Amino acid sequence: MAYPQLKPDHIRGGRLYSIAGAGKDYFVGTGSETSREYGHRGADIAMIRRSVFTFCPAGFGRWSFRFVQALHYGSIPVLLSDAYVLPYQESIPWEELVIRVPERSLDSVPEILLSMRSERVRAMQAALIRWRTSFSERGVQQLILESLAKRV
Repeated sequence: MAYPQLKPDHIRGGRLYSIAGAGKDYFVGTGSETSREYGHRGADIAMIRRSVFTFCPAGFGRWSFRFVQALHYGSIPVLLSDAYVLPYQESIPWEELVIRVPERSLDSVPEILLSMRSERVRAMQAALIRWRTSFSERGVQQLILESLAKRV
């Protein structure tokens, strides 16, 4: 949720607390809060596996390992990092797989997600399944080879 080393205006400097909480169909909180709320089955990976959406805010850098976890486990990543450049844009249709929200629009995330049409959510989930192998070790190696081949 927050790193005290970061400035308060950074997405991980405390701003996530503005949308934190739990409800019938959502949870935004820390790992320890997840365990308290849901027990062992609520551990980070278990939570991602059963979530439709996973928040992926920037960490100390521009990216978050949570992004890769969400892709791997089939949860739609909600990318909250203005400076993150998605890799292999010439090969991967990121607009079918990821929801990008500008950091300044953090407080709008719940409204954005709740207003999404179920057809779009299902289409994104299907796209994650179709592209899943690209996010494995072998898939990433293939993307690298294809990218290098185009440059040679």
